Amino acid sequence: MATRWLRMGLILLVAACSAEAQKGPGRDWKQVSDSDGVKVWVKEVPGKVSTVRASGVIDAPPERVLAVLADVEAYEETMPHTEESRLVKREGNDIWMYSVIDPPLGAKRDYAVKITLREEPDGTLGTSWVAANEVAPPVKDGVVRVEENEGSWTLTPLQGGRKTGAVYILRVNPGGSVPKWIADRTNRTSVPDAFKAVRKAATSKRYANAPSPLEEGAEEAEAPSEEGAAQEDGAAQEEGVAQEDGAAQEDGAAQEDGAAQEDRATPEDDAAQEDGASQDESSSQGNGASQQSETREDEDAPELPTDEDSGRGRPLIP
Repeated sequence: MATRWLRMGLILLVAACSAEAQKGPGRDWKQVSDSDGVKVWVKEVPGKVSTVRASGVIDAPPERVLAVLADVEAYEETMPHTEESRLVKREGNDIWMYSVIDPPLGAKRDYAVKITLREEPDGTLGTSWVAANEVAPPVKDGVVRVEENEGSWTLTPLQGGRKTGAVYILRVNPGGSVPKWIADRTNRTSVPDAFKAVRKAATSKRYANAPSPLEEGAEEAEAPSEEGAAQEDGAAQEEGVAQEDGAAQEDGAAQEDGAAQEDRATPEDDAAQEDGASQDESSSQGNGASQQSETREDEDAPELPTDEDSGRGRPLIP
């Protein structure tokens, strides 16, 4: 019985979470469609193109959905009408990308945006972006540059993180001579189409084991570059060579100093050495004569009795 009530409680909790993800954003928003699990709202912005909001549940963890959004170089395969998409640069969790869109009607559009990946303390993940055409290439002939482009994704974990309550908000002005009412109608269609494309990619095998792009950003920010390591190795080698050169110079200087000291020996030193040599020679001759005299005296001196006579074998010295 208790198990049955527990199951019912879990079902109600999941339903409440899903309803929270799908509920309306507020009185400023007007719901315009509800199809294929995606609800779409529109908010009028005076003098500008309307902001469009889409929400629904994605049968994948928030980390996997974020991996799809951060994989900007795959947009040609995962996003509708994307002819070109490339990564311009990345700094931590900030991504700059450039893209070319080929819509069903009208001229091609291109734009560059700065995307920021984020993680909230409650486990919610998301992205937000603003126009960054300063990093885009020069405008191409026949392509309209999009100047107004901003939006966000909010990814809330559901069912213990196995699913995602996703909210996608976009305000983009396609530029050119497109009237506001046509731009609004086009965005009401393109926003849910993009939501469904992300949902499809996040549940595909391609992203089944995709790592968190937030973790990748942290690693890129901490890991040392190969260029930096090479510079450190080069500096160490140069320092070692400098030390060897310094040691060699010190040895050479020491040898030169020794040679210079020998060269600075004066004639007085040579004379002193000659006098010392003659004195040594005279002393040696004198000592030789005295030794010969002592030898003769020893021969004339009578033998001393030894301890052999007393049984000890040492000279008896009076």
